Amino acid sequence: MSLTGNQKAFARYLADLWGRPEALGEMRGLFPVGDASEAGLLHSFRISKHQSWKPWKGRIASAVHHWWCHSLQEAFLHYSWPDSPKPNSSQCIAARLRQALAVRDQATARDACLAIFHWGGVARRPGDKSLAWVEDQYLKKTLCQSIMHAVQLLQPGSAQGLAAFDGKELLMNSAMTKVYAAADPDHILIYDGRVGAALGLLARYSLMRSGVPSVPADLSFRWGAGQGDTTNRDPSLGAFKFRKLNAAQCQLWAGQVLLAGELLQQVMAYNPSIGSIAELEKALFMIGYNVDTDLPPLPLPRVSP
Repeated sequence: MSLTGNQKAFARYLADLWGRPEALGEMRGLFPVGDASEAGLLHSFRISKHQSWKPWKGRIASAVHHWWCHSLQEAFLHYSWPDSPKPNSSQCIAARLRQALAVRDQATARDACLAIFHWGGVARRPGDKSLAWVEDQYLKKTLCQSIMHAVQLLQPGSAQGLAAFDGKELLMNSAMTKVYAAADPDHILIYDGRVGAALGLLARYSLMRSGVPSVPADLSFRWGAGQGDTTNRDPSLGAFKFRKLNAAQCQLWAGQVLLAGELLQQVMAYNPSIGSIAELEKALFMIGYNVDTDLPPLPLPRVSP
């Protein structure tokens, strides 16, 4: 696939948001008084007691009840998700998966998939579809080949089609997107409900700034609800409507992964200072935790590295 004019314009907008965005000042009139943009912030919200916020809380000396960012780069720098030290870190697990795929080591690939699920807090229930798919592929000795086939189809610029993502041959959901991204982090991003919510929110900002009255089909990113929390991940507002991800629609979800991968590659082309697609993905992941703005008390406390 190739990006449309709307998508390229949005990629340019995201590239500009990486550093402290001058464009943010132009956006202030678009939002209610008291919105994060009034404080020079790109986004901010109230955090929860979930363990995923422990790394963030540990970086601030005072008690903190909010998360914030002034730019996409700062959103990446303010990434918060628990990880284990080496050799059980997420990066080490991903490296083991890639090594297993290279030599068709089905058992190690299976173990890596399960470790990725555990790290991501997904596929936790017995009988989960992703767990069942991985086990079935492992028993058929096709797990490595199937993951590599998925990775091939999800390459930016791929014209092979996504029909194989039918829920049986290949699976796509919030768990499997993490596996495919681990298998090829240079080209494939984790597209979960949070990333989709962030893309929708930022697309809405971009469209409002450009005076576009509704969401065009080529920027209609899908979002997904959180697991049991009360955060809002629906970026819709008024005439700007975004639809929810549906785990039963594997091919549609795969299409979102492919589009987002192409989009973020274009963002990096527009702004070479961005280190990797994973940095953009982590920034979006943080912003998409809650699309409802809650302004933190000012002045903002210092965040340690």
